[in-house]
Amino acid sequence: FRAMQTFERVAGPDALPGESSRFHTRLQGRSITLVRHHGKVYCIDSVCYHVGGPLGIGDIEDIDGQACIKCPWHGYLVTLDNGQKMYKAVEFADGKMVSSGWKISEKLQRTHLVDEREDGLYVALSTTEAKLESDQWAFREDCAQEIQNASRAKPRGCQSS
Repeated sequence: FRAMQTFERVAGPDALPGESSRFHTRLQGRSITLVRHHGKVYCIDSVCYHVGGPLGIGDIEDIDGQACIKCPWHGYLVTLDNGQKMYKAVEFADGKMVSSGWKISEKLQRTHLVDEREDGLYVALSTTEAKLESDQWAFREDCAQEIQNASRAKPRGCQSS
């Protein structure tokens, strides 16, 4: 059974004025971040799957052809299009550990569909997949506050439950 996806207006047409601009909001209680990158708008859970860090305020980087957002707490890279973790793999060669390039893990961060319309930005929350790691943090008010403050000062943090 697949539920029909319903798009809800989350912002006006000027919410993402330029490249790498962000818009943080809550939709049905879930903290989400919209990001404009290379002309495309992405929507991802604002709070990092790892330990509830403020992923939504992280730097945007292009890694090996993938647009990623980097968690400011622990440096985890998450692909904007599908929420997979990117990491630099290592392997043993001649008794030494050497880099074997960038790899992509399973999906850990929930991403959502975005429709950019003349009157604003619309999001359909992703609900068709099994539970993802970011789900445990997505509805936490203390974690969402870190995103809303968008403060790069020493964060209070979001405590594990």
